[in-house]
Amino acid sequence: MEIIKNIEGLLGTSIDIENTIIFIDEIQVSERAISSLKYFCESEEKYKIVVAGSLLGVKVNRFKSSFPVGKVWLDYLYPMDFEEFLMVVNETKLLELIKESYNKMIPMLDATHNKALSLYNEYICLGGMPAAILNYIEHDKDIYKFEDSVLNMIITSYFADMSKYTENIEALRNNKIYNSMPAQLGKENKKFKYSLVEKSARSREYESSMEWLLSSNQYEVDFLINIEGDIIPVEVKASDNTSSKSLNYYIKRFNPKYAIRISSKNFGMSNGIKSIPLYASFMI
Repeated sequence: MEIIKNIEGLLGTSIDIENTIIFIDEIQVSERAISSLKYFCESEEKYKIVVAGSLLGVKVNRFKSSFPVGKVWLDYLYPMDFEEFLMVVNETKLLELIKESYNKMIPMLDATHNKALSLYNEYICLGGMPAAILNYIEHDKDIYKFEDSVLNMIITSYFADMSKYTENIEALRNNKIYNSMPAQLGKENKKFKYSLVEKSARSREYESSMEWLLSSNQYEVDFLINIEGDIIPVEVKASDNTSSKSLNYYIKRFNPKYAIRISSKNFGMSNGIKSIPLYASFMI
């Protein structure tokens, strides 16, 4: 196969096909490379090919060449969730306590609850990406020693990816909205302000970049999930402020088996609402 011959030429050595895994990163850059996977699959040689690509789903949806349908196994790689984070930082005993409290729906001791919340907040700062968590571990799990250059590199990579799949002006607007988020979220009034994106910004200019943020209903429930055949409403709060007009309205109107509220409060059950701490959301 021409690709293998060229790789051998670049490396100056023969590739042992039987005992070599060929890994191709950022494959979304080349449609020809994606199409070639069909021929690797159909070849008499037992090639072992693993490929990876950021925003690969977006690329596939805009594919102009012949995609190797049925010839590749597709999977998605996500950042670590909080459960995986606790495993990596050797907090398995705390993880066991979280699972036990969730299954029995009983509060954790205040000390362990506060420790879990503290670790969860550090996890949020790190973002769950393996390189960031490795850096955290290498600095004795001290968030104040963590090198934020790792996160800056990841964010820069996100920006670079965004620009590949949008027009130049649209990519610029997406970046401006993204950069305005800390200021938007830090306001007491949570209404989105275009002036924080750009002083002269107008809604019509950012309409397509903002579509995913829209909701016109007076009442909102963050999530509806199917648990053992029951539709369960889920509301998420960033703190221990658990006033929830929307959730109460949903319960009154649809009478679900129970509801879930995720917040910084401890485990508990009251008035048909399960209280689940933010750090235990992976258990749902």
